[in-house]
Amino acid sequence: MTHKELISEMAQRFGFTQSKVSDLLDATVSVLSEKLSENIPVLIQNFGVFETKKRAEHISVNLQTQQRHLVPPSIEVNFKPVSDIKEQPETFLNPADLLANQANIPNAESEAFLKSLSDLITETLSGDEEIKIKDFGTFRLIPIQERERGNVNLLGFVPATALKELVNKPFSHFETILLNEGVTFEGVEEVVEGKTQPTAPITPITEPVQRTKIPPVWIPILGGVAIALASLFFFMQWQVGKQPVKDSLNHNRPSSQTSPATMISSVESVRMKELPESLEKVVLQEGKTLRLIAEDKLGNREFWVYIYLKNKNKIKNPNIVSVGTELIIPDPSEYNIDASDPQSIAKAKALGDDELKKFL
Repeated sequence: MTHKELISEMAQRFGFTQSKVSDLLDATVSVLSEKLSENIPVLIQNFGVFETKKRAEHISVNLQTQQRHLVPPSIEVNFKPVSDIKEQPETFLNPADLLANQANIPNAESEAFLKSLSDLITETLSGDEEIKIKDFGTFRLIPIQERERGNVNLLGFVPATALKELVNKPFSHFETILLNEGVTFEGVEEVVEGKTQPTAPITPITEPVQRTKIPPVWIPILGGVAIALASLFFFMQWQVGKQPVKDSLNHNRPSSQTSPATMISSVESVRMKELPESLEKVVLQEGKTLRLIAEDKLGNREFWVYIYLKNKNKIKNPNIVSVGTELIIPDPSEYNIDASDPQSIAKAKALGDDELKKFL
């Protein structure tokens, strides 16, 4: 069932116009996506719970090509049906109240809408079909074979690209990196492609089926540090020294690089944290630069790159920022900013040098 077909069916069941059902469905997706991006479990009564889970960085091994890639951390969105919930999450949200506020409808109406939606999904899946919700995900039956129960259908949820990108925003500046032969990292797991299991929690639905192979779901990780990371493996070592820094971003920069071990540690240190509701904003005054603002607000000038990335939509060139530009100061937890941590500073410098190369 497509998104449009879902709207049409919901309109018939609920007695609303398709336009109103579409608005309510969009509001539902918005509420669920927003809370999942904050890593807050969302429970829909008598249906199931949506929650996020962090997957640590790992090395992906392709047996056919023998290539090995360093894959950064990622956030996975899981759905657990009510029949599989043994212990209710300690902290979770009931989206009915949030939907009522966002759509400006009574609570009873929002609860009825969510119940009708979950009932329709369950009935559709019982018919061995799938149902798609735009920008949220697809519910489908996953046929597998179990030794004790024979062939059964399992209820699975595959998040949409838009949802995966939203929850993975904290890692959006990291990319998957091809490793040179012989490069290994202690404590980083190696995963052979084709041997991973589906990441979405699933629940049995009794029905004879044939076994099919479900490909692993890879979460696309976009970012701007590919060149800096790839260059790490062409150097034997690096040395971080405290050097004078000019206020201007246009200056001769040493070619020191961050070591692989340091960068891996930096990637591992990124954690899911809820950002404050409102971030600090400053207006660029005459004589000020991104570096000076970073030193004042974040504790070190090398963190200018995070101010630039946070305000990239309004800064065409980090070397030239107009006086009067309003800048959002990122929360330190968003990029793991720690002025007392040499690795955090080194990572920021490597990322900043990479960004500046684009404007040479």
